[in-house]
Amino acid sequence: MTCAAKPVALPVVADAIPADLTADRRFVVWRYVEDVDRETSEVSWDKPPLCVRGGPASSTNPRTWATFAEALDAYLRGGLDGIGYVLHRKKGEDGKEERGGLVGVDLDHCRDRETGEIAEWVQNVIRELDTYAEASPSGEGVRLFLFADLPSHGRKKGDFECYQNGRYVTVTGQHVGGTPRTIERRQEQIEAVHRRIFGDGKAKADGPAPDAGPRRQGRDEGRGGGGAGGAVTAGWRAGGFISAVWTA
Repeated sequence: MTCAAKPVALPVVADAIPADLTADRRFVVWRYVEDVDRETSEVSWDKPPLCVRGGPASSTNPRTWATFAEALDAYLRGGLDGIGYVLHRKKGEDGKEERGGLVGVDLDHCRDRETGEIAEWVQNVIRELDTYAEASPSGEGVRLFLFADLPSHGRKKGDFECYQNGRYVTVTGQHVGGTPRTIERRQEQIEAVHRRIFGDGKAKADGPAPDAGPRRQGRDEGRGGGGAGGAVTAGWRAGGFISAVWTA
């Protein structure tokens, strides 16, 4: 068995988290859970979402969400590794999702935890989107929030992910210097970035993102699967965006 030490998450900087996030009752909490790969015996660490009142949380069940104050209070009491926000869009009478809501962009394996240095390809994305950005809990990724609508295709490619509904994303408040402190509306900008990464939707959206640099070998940080805390009833990825329910 390949044992990996439990990661130490960056602390939550509550005062730096934008009001557009903290105003919503869409928060959950999380702690690292050991996950052993059945085939390789490799140990990794997942981040299943938890309800502040106890038990698992779901990115599709508002009854398991909480206010920012409730999530922060639970985190500060100890025994947890962080807080998270559920990306969710209500549907109108026509069954279509509301427009212009929050989008989360996750850029993995691109930041030096010790120095804060960010890969050039990610610096380009940060400059182009020009919105609030923060370091991920591992300190090795960057997450951005913006208001926009994603194209219908293309959600993950290489170290690039983007979502707007049915996902939970960890939140640290570890603001990336030089980026806005607020979440901005960036429809044209995200369309341009998305087109560069995924194309027009006809090509297969797989493999490394353009100019994303070398991929790390082995499993991505926190890739979901059956683990010590229970079983995942739908796919989720703890390194950034997490979807579905974690059940005991």
